[in-house]
Amino acid sequence: MRLPLTVALSLLLTVAGAVEVWAKPNPAGCRSAIGRNGLRVARVGMKTIDGCHRNRSAGAGGAACNVLPVQANSDFGRSGARFDAAVTFKCPVDDTSTAGVRDNYPGGAIGDTVDQGVRRLLEDNADLILQDVVVAGAGARCRQQIANGRRRVTQSILERATKCQRRLDKSGRSDFGPVDPTCLTAAPAAGRRVEKRIARACAGLTGSAVGSCDPLPDCVIATSEDLGLSLARLTYGDAASCGNGVVDFGEECDDGNAVDTDACRSNCVAATCRDGVVWEGVEECDDGNAEPLDGCDNECRLPVCGDGIVNGSEQCDDGNDVPDDGCTECAFDPVPCGAGGIRALVTLSVPGGQPLGGGTMDVRYPDGVELPGSGRTPELRTRVRNVSGADGLLSAQSDDDTDGDGVDDTVRIAFASTTEWPAGDFAEIDFDCEQGAEVLGPSIICRLIEASDPFQNAICGDGGVGGVAACDDESATARVQCTVAGLSTLP
Repeated sequence: MRLPLTVALSLLLTVAGAVEVWAKPNPAGCRSAIGRNGLRVARVGMKTIDGCHRNRSAGAGGAACNVLPVQANSDFGRSGARFDAAVTFKCPVDDTSTAGVRDNYPGGAIGDTVDQGVRRLLEDNADLILQDVVVAGAGARCRQQIANGRRRVTQSILERATKCQRRLDKSGRSDFGPVDPTCLTAAPAAGRRVEKRIARACAGLTGSAVGSCDPLPDCVIATSEDLGLSLARLTYGDAASCGNGVVDFGEECDDGNAVDTDACRSNCVAATCRDGVVWEGVEECDDGNAEPLDGCDNECRLPVCGDGIVNGSEQCDDGNDVPDDGCTECAFDPVPCGAGGIRALVTLSVPGGQPLGGGTMDVRYPDGVELPGSGRTPELRTRVRNVSGADGLLSAQSDDDTDGDGVDDTVRIAFASTTEWPAGDFAEIDFDCEQGAEVLGPSIICRLIEASDPFQNAICGDGGVGGVAACDDESATARVQCTVAGLSTLP
């Protein structure tokens, strides 16, 4: 036999030890269930943290104490389950009379908001006044009074707020919105008692000596009052709380204004680089993306010559202001041809873990720079030398005209080894050019045509066989590249 939903939920609440419930949902009853069960979740959470610290001081060890358990069978997990059950019964989503109550919580998620919010507030508070350290002797006794004091002050404020709000909700003078400001008061009597007990137990000790805050006991009372008031606000919700100057659950910050360009944006999210809004006085730009070459780098700075990133009209940017080092004022330094011509250094970049056994590359050069002969000549081979240190074969295969203007412009180089070619300096090519003529480094370009490992398995550039991409294709999973890294004058 299947039990009606209301009967099943009533049995669940009874077995779980939850608060009493009424047969007919209503906004006052809904709020009462939220208040009482929210108080229980906070109590259990504080007792869980305090008990863990007490056990560790006694030598029981265990996991970090300031992280509340997520397991459903833990005391804290069960208190959250009871809260959810009570809210499900007393604040049903199909009851229009409780819709206004649900509107106080983001997305109407009462259970998630309170459970996650209580967890965050308790853990953050514990990190302030009950740091995860092990202290023995007088220090342990001091910490125990700090834990007891935190719990007494926080519970006193939360109990007072819960009772106050319950009276208002039952009186008919409540709009069932966020907790009424008149219910948010400190607990001076509890604070005075706690002050005396902590002062007596912690005499001669500083907060830092026992893994707590300073100065004792004032800081404990102040943070406990803040915790109690924050828990009260959280319990009764405020879906539109951003801008009230209080950091509520779900907010990273709240500076109480609607300015979108300060450290806390108007949506109560902390300003960060790449959020698309320029943080005034801190960021120079913010385009909301991670592309460093689009006029606003990844640290939200405008491009300038010398920042090490080529942007805009810059030909190069080596990140320094040293003249004649190949890149001066973000323009390539021309290299003059000597009586012997000019030498180009070709380098290889090889992905980590990718053994390179051989391949073919083309090195294209501009007008005014040339190599002897055409096609495949013995003299051509003397102009290309292996400088990698690898035990392998490297030779110029041909010098060809690739653009059809009747002048050779590209030398093809092949290389192979039964071991591996290292990354770094690969080959030197000696070009002829008129003495005194100037050549720019970027005018000599290297392009890898194909590459394979020592077992002749294609790495890239196999013409699509096996799905291997071209070597200069961004989609290539293991990109091997060649670069003309520098030019030098040959006397």
